[in-house]
Amino acid sequence: MTSKNRFPIRFAVNPRLLIIGLGCAAVLAALLTFIIKRPQSLTNKLDFTYLDSQIDAWDGVSSPDKILKTLQSYEKEQIGSATALSLLKRYRLLALKGLRYDVYTAKARDFSEKYPKQDAILSLFLDSCLLVPHELSQAEIEFLLHLDPRDLSPENASLLLLVLHKAHFIDTPQRFLQIPYGIELLNQLLVNADPPRSSIFTNNVVVALILSGNIQAALAAGKGAVGKTMSFDALYSNLLYDFGSPEEAALLFRQLYEQDGNYKYLLHEADAFIKSGDIQKARGVWKELEPNLSGPALLTVLYNQGSTSADPAERKYYFLRLLNIDKFHEYGVLQYARLLPETEALSFLRSLPIYKTHALLQLEALRYEYSGAHRPFVPGSLWILLNRFSQDERLYHWGAWYLYTIGNIEELEKLLAMAKEKGIQHPSLVLYPALRALEQGKLETGQQLLSSFPGTEWYIPANLGKLYQKTYRILNAIEMYQLAASLAQDTKIESRLYHQIGDCFLSLDKLSEARRSYEYAIQLNPGNMEAVFALQQLNARMINPR
Repeated sequence: MTSKNRFPIRFAVNPRLLIIGLGCAAVLAALLTFIIKRPQSLTNKLDFTYLDSQIDAWDGVSSPDKILKTLQSYEKEQIGSATALSLLKRYRLLALKGLRYDVYTAKARDFSEKYPKQDAILSLFLDSCLLVPHELSQAEIEFLLHLDPRDLSPENASLLLLVLHKAHFIDTPQRFLQIPYGIELLNQLLVNADPPRSSIFTNNVVVALILSGNIQAALAAGKGAVGKTMSFDALYSNLLYDFGSPEEAALLFRQLYEQDGNYKYLLHEADAFIKSGDIQKARGVWKELEPNLSGPALLTVLYNQGSTSADPAERKYYFLRLLNIDKFHEYGVLQYARLLPETEALSFLRSLPIYKTHALLQLEALRYEYSGAHRPFVPGSLWILLNRFSQDERLYHWGAWYLYTIGNIEELEKLLAMAKEKGIQHPSLVLYPALRALEQGKLETGQQLLSSFPGTEWYIPANLGKLYQKTYRILNAIEMYQLAASLAQDTKIESRLYHQIGDCFLSLDKLSEARRSYEYAIQLNPGNMEAVFALQQLNARMINPR
């Protein structure tokens, strides 16, 4: 299915996509063209010629005290906004040559407060926020949050979106909605979408459409801009990967690699093939990458090759290569051990120098012990591990699943209480109490628990969708299932979720939408026989309506 046939997904935002889209240097450079040109001397009583010669001569290493003193003396004059802008441009030049960016940022904020209606001065303040190499101060954030988007030029609206991203206000839609003027800013950016004022706005228009929940429009807005700039293609390829066609995303990632030569695009291409269900193509990309990689990237490729191979000998080959490079690779150790006979695997795990300090290795050894004796894993062994590794959230995750699965609710409640006491945060620690509440008929409690977790694990919104479906809030259910499908990285899971979406549309008597959902579920996973059967029944109903 191509991207144009995807269902709209509200607020299913991938932070990686925003980082790529909002951190594009090319877009920023284009937006700042009108403010970073060499400042011209003013025709007033202040003479900048000597000051400019000092700035040109400064080596960027020695202290620029004399230059700063001159700048400060100019500030004491009865200056207006034009002179303030000229001074600020020179602070920017100094910052680019070696002056602490904090000085430039502080001065830009002072002038912006003094001349609140001057677009060019505000542009430099926003520029300074992007240049400063650390997190923004509380004072800078407060200033940002009190801006009025109605007073912003289109250029500054786009710059503001970049700065808000740096301040982490665009990491999630929920966080973005905390901005007092968030919706107004989106509306202003979207005004430039039809028709676009300039291609430099395309990135932020697409991001604004994503944040407003209109994924269909974001895909449509971006389609015509593909191939114009690499920065936009990087954004759009990730948009396709997350919400559109992973096959198209793979093609675009390959084109980006051919233009740029950066191997990260080939890694993304392989990810896209995996998401589309074409494991062999992904393995081909990894094989192509192997001779050219080193460090963590090579370890990732070796692990992926071993994990996806159907041949035990080949799996062992890749995991051995991985462990020869990094003998302390925890997941590589686990995967290799599982290829050995049980007694040999147990001996191998316990012989490792890292065994005593790694919770998952000890958990694996305990599971071998109980498996070999044909006894179930007992909760007492879990508590021994939790006491040894009280801050390892993975143990709480596994333990909560295990105790819930075997029905030991008393021990599960103790584990959840211990996790809360230790400050552990993990979606499973929300999921299982919610499932317990639903089993007891406490629907409101279950909904509150599931709604409280801000993470991006697919099974949280999937269960919330199931709750909404059971309580006949069908539109809410569809929204949650779509969100879960966008977060899942497994086509079989996505297929199940779209089957659920089809059932929801069917209950609303929206037969065409239901049919599209079932068809897409089957396209994602032809082995989803429940979706096949549902589609057959629906087709029969549409041919012979009662």
